Amino acid sequence: MNTTIEIKINNAKGYTGKKSGKSYLARIAGMSNQYGLDREFLTAAEIDWGTSELFKKSKGVWTEIYRVGEGLYETQTYGERAYRLVGVWAAEGQTEATLRSMTIDEAHANKIADLMSGHLGVEWTIDEARRLSLLDSARIASITAIVHEQVSKDLNAAFAQQPTV
Repeated sequence: MNTTIEIKINNAKGYTGKKSGKSYLARIAGMSNQYGLDREFLTAAEIDWGTSELFKKSKGVWTEIYRVGEGLYETQTYGERAYRLVGVWAAEGQTEATLRSMTIDEAHANKIADLMSGHLGVEWTIDEARRLSLLDSARIASITAIVHEQVSKDLNAAFAQQPTV
């Protein structure tokens, strides 16, 4: 099974208007009090210069190619943001799980990032956060409470087995 997929971001230099906006790819690690989302800006694995003549002129267009694994990503192309979820799951009607990518809206991305950041006391993995994000807030809180209770029981059992000092 593939462990990475390619995300391509168009970039430009020397233009005004739509193409003058910034382009990037960032991995979302959770939430940030300062910026909303905690972003890790990535460096392209490869650049396709196409027919760009930046070496001759002061303007041109190129494509940055990123190879990424499971995670939540923010893409910005010419100033327009979008969110991509990359993970291992089976497509509808299929039984084999493979690495896939889907575009999600900003609200869904924020919900997943919030779950990954441990806001409710549990830092969920990307796959757990993806699945939990489809539930309503009350159900998420209920599942989190169950996890807290189980962790507490496991810790108490572990400490009970420790010799006293």
